[in-house]
Amino acid sequence: MMPSFMPDLSLDSLWPGMIAFAILVLSDYALTIACASLYQKHVRATIVFEGSYEITPQYQRDIDALKLVSPRLVFSLAVYLILLALAWRFVRASFPQLYSFVLGGTIACLATAQRHRELAWKAAPDHHDSASAPASS
Repeated sequence: MMPSFMPDLSLDSLWPGMIAFAILVLSDYALTIACASLYQKHVRATIVFEGSYEITPQYQRDIDALKLVSPRLVFSLAVYLILLALAWRFVRASFPQLYSFVLGGTIACLATAQRHRELAWKAAPDHHDSASAPASS
């Protein structure tokens, strides 16, 4: 095995993991709001979803109301960041792979942000390539 000259930023410092997680959570929410707005303005007359555009029950009211700031999201983000900080502080020293697994798992769950970007691009009123629109998830 070759020696590594690059520091493992996810283990050497608390901040990279927390910042990456917060950026992904906030961008996911912002993109969900953008796509829900596009749906309400341009698509709802053609395609009707039963229930809410948002699939996560605790955020449905905020997304349906197109709230830019969700108290539930802020609270959830704070709780997750505290849990990540606790995992980094207490687990990293004895079992660093577990912290990396926890951080990677939480970030992987937010991979839906890319899906929001794709859907927003396809649903934009000035984008006319509807034949290649992605299938709904």
